[in-house]
Amino acid sequence: MKKYIDNNLGLVFPQPVLIGGVIFIVMGLLVMFEIWYFGILMMVLGLYVVLGVNGARIDVEGRRFKSYSKWLWIRSGQWKSMDPYPYVSVLGKQIGLTLASRGNRTMDVGEITYTVCLLSSTHRAKVIIRAEDTRRAAEKYAVYIAERLGKEVVQYAPEISVQTRERNMRRR
Repeated sequence: MKKYIDNNLGLVFPQPVLIGGVIFIVMGLLVMFEIWYFGILMMVLGLYVVLGVNGARIDVEGRRFKSYSKWLWIRSGQWKSMDPYPYVSVLGKQIGLTLASRGNRTMDVGEITYTVCLLSSTHRAKVIIRAEDTRRAAEKYAVYIAERLGKEVVQYAPEISVQTRERNMRRR
C-alpha cells in the first residue's frame, strides 16, 4: 500500500480569475516579441494563476495530514496530527449563484457537491480531505478512508452549547 494518499480539491482561483490568467499568458506571448522581460513576467504571473491547485495529503503510517496549495509540483502547507479528529463524515455543500434580470426576475443556479471530512470529537472542527460529485461516491470513499485510518464514519451532528441553546430559546 502507498504511504501517502493524495486528494485534489480543485483549483485555487475561481473561473473569472483563471480566464484572466489565460489572457495574461496570451498577452505575454505577444508582448515577448517587443519587450522580452515584460512578456516573460506576464506569462509567469498567468501560469501562477492557472496552475494553482488545492489538495489534501494523508500520511497513513505517520497518522498526520496536510492541507496544501500546489504550484508547479511545489506544495505549501504544514503537517498536522490526525489525533484530534477521530471521525470521518460526508457533508453536502451547495455551490451556486443567483442570476437577476432587469425585470427583477431571479433564477438560482447551483449544484451540490459532497465532501469527505475529518471531524473533531465535538464536530466543530473539520478538515476536508476529498470532494465528490455524488453522495454514493463520497460515502464509499468515507468508508475506505475510515478503514485505512482506523476511524469511525459518523453523521455530522455538532454539539450545541448551553449558551447557544439559551440564545435560540430567547429568539423564539
